[in-house]
Amino acid sequence: MRYPGYSWLQEWACILVTSVLACFAVPEGLFVSPGFDLLLVAHVVAGIVGFGAIAAAGYEARAGVLAEDPARDLGLRRFFRPGTDWAGHAIFLVPVLGLSLLLGAERRSVGAVWPWLGLGLWLVAAGVATGVCWPAERRAQQALSRLVDALPAPSTMSAGSDRSDRSDRSDRSPSEPLVRGVSAVPADHPPVAAGPSGPSGPALLSEFRTACRRMEAAAGLISIVFLAAVAVMIVQP
Repeated sequence: MRYPGYSWLQEWACILVTSVLACFAVPEGLFVSPGFDLLLVAHVVAGIVGFGAIAAAGYEARAGVLAEDPARDLGLRRFFRPGTDWAGHAIFLVPVLGLSLLLGAERRSVGAVWPWLGLGLWLVAAGVATGVCWPAERRAQQALSRLVDALPAPSTMSAGSDRSDRSDRSDRSPSEPLVRGVSAVPADHPPVAAGPSGPSGPALLSEFRTACRRMEAAAGLISIVFLAAVAVMIVQP
């Protein structure tokens, strides 16, 4: 295939892209321009990025379910930082680019079943993502954030320990043994539980794991629907 008016580097790039895209069963006899190639690449990349991000979220959700102390797991804390999963939202570009391909260059496929079957599968995946997966992810983020906030601050504990040690040294008589890190607590001042062991810790941990289970199930279903849509796009029934 030759592309008149292109340099040899541009021509070889077009040939390479066209060869890769041949795996997606471009109908025989359809004129494939470089613009069509780029649009198809964008369509495929948007699907891989968006649905790949959702699959990765399901993997991290599984890790969150299995973690004994997720508030101290730095990997989970990084992933579940409060915010929007913009990479996952790339799935909204998939039908826009797909319909552009269909109406712009593949109009003879408008009456076929496979484009609309693929669109239906996308609607199912997008519905599960917006209705189950992302709301569960937000709840997991909020629960983990509160678990992290409930953890005792190491610097505060260290400073308090040093002050109590100095106080013990000044108050004790020379004949009394000095035990580091032990300070007297008044009898009328009960100890205050902090972190996940406190009153709200188990409830927050249960909320986090429940949200992660919903995320995992939703991401698994979305991944299955995505693979089915890919099969429809390749086979084109």
